[in-house]
Formats: sequence, structure tokens, C-alpha cells
Amino acid sequence: MTVLFLLGLIVWPALPWIIGGVGVTVAIILWALWLFDEGPITGKRIEVLGPQNSGKTTFLNFLRNKTVTGEATARERYEPFEYKLSNGKTVTIAGGEDIGGGDTFREDYVGKIKESDSIIFIFDIHKYLNGHNKKDKTKDQYVRLTEARFKLVYDHFKDNYPGEIDPHRLVVIGSHRDKLKAGDNKIKGAFYDCIRKNEYKEMFKNFRICDLTNKDELRKIVDSIFDY
Repeated sequence: MTVLFLLGLIVWPALPWIIGGVGVTVAIILWALWLFDEGPITGKRIEVLGPQNSGKTTFLNFLRNKTVTGEATARERYEPFEYKLSNGKTVTIAGGEDIGGGDTFREDYVGKIKESDSIIFIFDIHKYLNGHNKKDKTKDQYVRLTEARFKLVYDHFKDNYPGEIDPHRLVVIGSHRDKLKAGDNKIKGAFYDCIRKNEYKEMFKNFRICDLTNKDELRKIVDSIFDY
């Protein structure tokens, strides 16, 4: 950008001598667009984390415009790619790794959180809410596992990014919203009621629920992550 600016200082005074009349106006407009165009947003490092079968690979496939295979991912590298936002901006996503949701991958969380610009944590909100027995006040294995991940992500995130959580840096998505019959407000209210006594409730400032097979819903979520 500095080189372009210096070049502009040299070339700009000569423009009226090069082009006359309307041509000067056109040249000035084109020069300004070129000089101040910052180009694509580059190098966004993202990590998509969460329990098994939550939709992590589905989310990454959407970003990369790849067909969903339905196969569970263990560990798969992906190359840098570009994603075009609804407003026309282009976001370049750095190469990374799609990891599974099993316990064996928990040890990867520390490094991935530390090295990322945005963490997208996805869990199955249908399984989570149905795993709570309000009458007996018990939680099934999926709820316990998911809440352990909430705490793990929150603790490591706060260690690396102390202070108020930037909602663009940590985004939580409750997937499989289509399996719940209640409205969004009721679903979110039920969820917040489950986590309100936990310190990690702070990580849900940009909490979204959606059907990951609905591209329009996904597009809105991705825009909210990168368009700021």
C-alpha cells in the first residue's frame, strides 16, 4: 500500500498532461479505486471444533463448496480457499485441519485455539436438550461430554484471549435445529436455562441455532462471523 501511495504521488500530477477533458475525471476515479482497494481479506485461520456427529465437516464443506459425503472425519488436511460473503467481499481462509469429535482429539484443542482467528464450536442442540431429564435433574452421556467441551474451550480460550470475548472470534452453533419443533426463542431459552449457572455461559455471546443443511441459514451465520 505504501509503494502504491508513493507511486501515486509521482504519477498523479502528470495525469492532466496525459489525458484531457472527461478523460481526466475517468482517470482520477479509476486511480482512486485502484489506490484504495484493499483487495480480499486474507489469511483467516479458523478451527471448527465440537463433539462427534455435530456437523463440523458439513460446515467446512459448505465453506469450501464441497459435496457432503456423510462420512465421519478423523483427521483431514485442507488447502487454503476463498469464500465470498453476501456483500461481495472475499475472505481467504488459511489451510487447516478438520478433526474428529472423539476424546482422542481433545489434546489438539489447546494449540488450535491459540493459533486461530476464529473458533467455531458446533454441537447437536437436539441431543443436548433431550439429554436433560428435568424431573430427575440428570444428564445423559452426550450432555456431560458436550458440557465438558464447553468448559475446555472456554478455559483455553480465556487463557489465550483474556478479557471480554469477541463474538467474531468465538462462535457457538447449535446444529440439528430442524429436529426441534419449538421456535428459536423457546429453544434458546431452554438452552440458556441449562447453562446459566456455569462460568462458560460467557462464550455464548454469538450463539446461533440452525439446520446445517439449510444453505441460507449457514450463509447468514458465516456472514456474521467474517463481515465486520
